Amino acid sequence: MSQDNPDGNNGSVECLSCDRAFSTQAGMKKHHAQIHGESIAGIEKVCETCGDTFRVRQSRAETARFCSDSCKYGARFYCLVPCSNCGEETPKQQWYLENHDNQFCDQACLGEWLSKNFHGENHAQWEGGSENYGPGWTETKKDSVRERDGNECRRCGIGREDHLDTYGRDLNVHHVVPARKIDDPEERHALANLVTLCQSCHPHVEQSAKEEGVAD
Repeated sequence: MSQDNPDGNNGSVECLSCDRAFSTQAGMKKHHAQIHGESIAGIEKVCETCGDTFRVRQSRAETARFCSDSCKYGARFYCLVPCSNCGEETPKQQWYLENHDNQFCDQACLGEWLSKNFHGENHAQWEGGSENYGPGWTETKKDSVRERDGNECRRCGIGREDHLDTYGRDLNVHHVVPARKIDDPEERHALANLVTLCQSCHPHVEQSAKEEGVAD
């Protein structure tokens, strides 16, 4: 009985680099990695920074973009900027810097900065108390808005996956006319009154609306 073919069947999966045959794809891939020193498991991708090919698991085929951390944080896509809250340097993409006035190293710093700068009467939603969005404000409704907007912030363009990586939460859904100003829940949560924004752009849009009198 062959060591390559422990079941005694004729090998049907040939090695890509030699003439040996195996009964399964898994056996052939293991052989290729051990004997030829190159893994052929997973999906082959091209690194967006250096152009080299690399392999990833099938589950990461749609999201993997870089072959290494050095390429991921390479100067072509990222640069180091100080966090607007604590001052610690943090890597950010160039397009992100062009669309955001403030940058944060993590969610905690973002939350602390928002607490300092958008609280009480300085917060766009301040009306002496909390808001009640009422019936119809569901995750299904918010997902339908995100999908309509291409799963990205309408102000800066950050995508849903990048937003989750950056802020640890999903994209926000904003009421163009404040929810408290519309009595009818169906009209309040109509798609025409909703827009997708990121965690950073949301407070700026609300503050601008307040200054222009929309939120009054």
